[in-house]
Amino acid sequence: MRLTRRGYGVVGVAATLLVVGAAAERPLALVGAGAVCAWLLVALFRAGQRFAATDGSIALALTADRRRIRPNSETEFRLSIDSSEATHPITVGIEWPVGVDGDARTVFVDPRRSVTEETATCSIPVAGTYELPRLSCTYRSADGLFSQDVSREESLEIDVTAPSPDDIHVGAGGDPLVGTYGDHTSGQRGTGTNFIDIRRYVPGDSVSRIDWNATARFSEAYVREFENETVQQTRLFVDNRACMWEGPQGRTKADYLREVLLGVLTQVEEANDPVGLTVLDDDGLRTDLDYGDSTVHYRDCRRTLTQLSKPMSGVAAESLTTAGPEMAQRTAGLLAAREDTFARTLRPYFESPESYVLRLDSKPVFEALRRKAVVEKLRGWSVLCTDDTHPQETREAVKQLVDNGGRVTVFLAPSALFESDSADGSNRAYDRLVDFESFRKSIDVIPNVRAYEVAPNDRLQSVLDAGRTRR
Repeated sequence: MRLTRRGYGVVGVAATLLVVGAAAERPLALVGAGAVCAWLLVALFRAGQRFAATDGSIALALTADRRRIRPNSETEFRLSIDSSEATHPITVGIEWPVGVDGDARTVFVDPRRSVTEETATCSIPVAGTYELPRLSCTYRSADGLFSQDVSREESLEIDVTAPSPDDIHVGAGGDPLVGTYGDHTSGQRGTGTNFIDIRRYVPGDSVSRIDWNATARFSEAYVREFENETVQQTRLFVDNRACMWEGPQGRTKADYLREVLLGVLTQVEEANDPVGLTVLDDDGLRTDLDYGDSTVHYRDCRRTLTQLSKPMSGVAAESLTTAGPEMAQRTAGLLAAREDTFARTLRPYFESPESYVLRLDSKPVFEALRRKAVVEKLRGWSVLCTDDTHPQETREAVKQLVDNGGRVTVFLAPSALFESDSADGSNRAYDRLVDFESFRKSIDVIPNVRAYEVAPNDRLQSVLDAGRTRR
């Protein structure tokens, strides 16, 4: 609570009477100052009571024409203020948080009117979930001496979603994937719900498991075998480096991979499996959500994915033919057999068996995945979304994920399909797509790993058609 201009005037009068009474030794002035101060205290107490009663009785209702909008599109809020029990003027302030474009305004509520309505519009440039708007009420005492600002909790949750592509291709070698890519089974027989087969009855089997049809057909007792139900831990890894944001707005690699990952998250949620989310960028680990299987946790993971944005820095791309450790060892052997200046210059770079690993240690995805694999001992299902900009780092990182016996699904965005679609560009893109397919296969052949391409379907078909025409 604070004094208004009129309140400060009354305080000034009391102070003047006090100074005059003390300096001129006039008791009457001192008595007047005391009376004014006492009156102010009583008015303060009454104002506090009335403000509390008003704040509890006033009702604010918010509605919006849309709760899910696109970036930079306007949405309209309607504010209804029920002040039928108010006894003094009220002011309602409408404010917007940083990053939201909207006109802040003030609504003056006449206590003689029971309901006051007002509209406000705003636009949000960045995707995410927002609690809008910020409302505050200012109460002013009837005598005009005091006022108080109170923040209100009324707000609406607005989801700002980036335009999602509608021509997503997920497959291998240009062929679309048929079925799902995350079904999990225990591989163990028991008393679950998924029927596998029948077998002969052995002492100790439950009578309820006897298959009477098979028993009658084979003239001896048979029981049904079921697969045990399991809970599968799933860890989602998202590469959010600058290279993932190549492509037209709303149709970048990150946009396509995000839609696929949201589909995976929905599938995991339907199975009620615990899921964790790790986001990596050019500086390494950016976000790391622990495993959870609650509705709130699934919502947090989905919100994190939809709020991903392009980082400021970038890292140069590698060649798709970057040599791995095996190739480095073969090269070291060839250089050891030569004695020319060229071989002597390159030999130190290949002699140390640790040099290759030391180079990868400086790579953010490889280092982060290796640490997660060591700390969590990933044995469930790991899903990695990335592209072909850093092929060798990706290949070695995937190997880290399967070291503990887990299963890995890799979704790769081919860079060649997110660039110009001119005729000449399609021919060059086809050659690069062939190199990408070799890279994808080099990951897909790793035990317990499945690798798929994720790309714009129309662009993929046009590049494949250009390749067929050229042949």
